[in-house]
Amino acid sequence: DNPNLMNGFVMEINQALQEKYPIERRIGQKVEE
Repeated sequence: DNPNLMNGFVMEINQALQEKYPIERRIGQKVEE
């Protein structure tokens, strides 16, 4: 296994998720609930 490759893969997914679901929006939804 290549840890660096895995870290890059995870970072790309995290970045994509943050673009789809901005942190501000997730916090706003938590506050509304």
